[in-house]
Amino acid sequence: MSDFDTITYPKDSSSIFIRLLPVIVLIVIIVSQYLAVKHNFDGIALTEAGNYEEAITEYNKAIKLCPFKASFYNNRGYTYFLKATKNYGHIFHGNTGLNEALADVNKAIKLKPNFADAYINRGLVTRSKGGHENYTGSFTDFDRAIELDPDNYKAYFVRGETYFGINDYDKAITDFDTVLNLMPNYTYAYYWRGLCYSKKGDLDKAIADYTKVIELDSNSASAYNNRGFLYAQKGEKDKAISDLEKYIFLEKEKPVIWAEEKLEELKSQ
Repeated sequence: MSDFDTITYPKDSSSIFIRLLPVIVLIVIIVSQYLAVKHNFDGIALTEAGNYEEAITEYNKAIKLCPFKASFYNNRGYTYFLKATKNYGHIFHGNTGLNEALADVNKAIKLKPNFADAYINRGLVTRSKGGHENYTGSFTDFDRAIELDPDNYKAYFVRGETYFGINDYDKAITDFDTVLNLMPNYTYAYYWRGLCYSKKGDLDKAIADYTKVIELDSNSASAYNNRGFLYAQKGEKDKAISDLEKYIFLEKEKPVIWAEEKLEELKSQ
């Protein structure tokens, strides 16, 4: 074989790139999705820690990398809601900061129409705006979430809270009963059901629920406070004093004038 026969010529680099392009695109997609998921998980952790601004920044990064993921918008919307209301678990009325939350959960529902958690969050946002129309809208969303996911305890819980907010204690109790059938140790459901029974004047059932809260969470100051006042109503002075003293101890960094006044009144009897 001659030297001429052994000569090799470089292949066209553009043709190599074209053949590799699908692989490169696939790698970019995989890396982008991985980073998006990581930013989303980081956002969830920050939301749970109460660092809402930082959480929103992480969700922004996730959405920029993967703009068609419904859960990313839902998580960011929920975080906007928490930031606006500051204290989820208590019905809040206002509009400040809720528009961003509403836009995000609407986007999540548009991307995934059967997304039960997004309907729950939209109901929360709508309810927080206050007014009869918004309350009606929130029930529509909570009902839809339950229709989509009948075992979603969160949907029953927030609907129960909302019934409580309009003084429909019987329907609220029914929803909290369902929550406890699905999640037997869900402290908040016992607490809110206790509030309902208290409002209905059923002190024994209310006390039983607050007692269950305390069994599950011995540092639940509000349960001791509420149970203490109910014991006082029933004339069970020693139990009332014990509960109110425990409440004051747990809340020693906060003003608890009403409890201190009630405790002084009981001790003077």
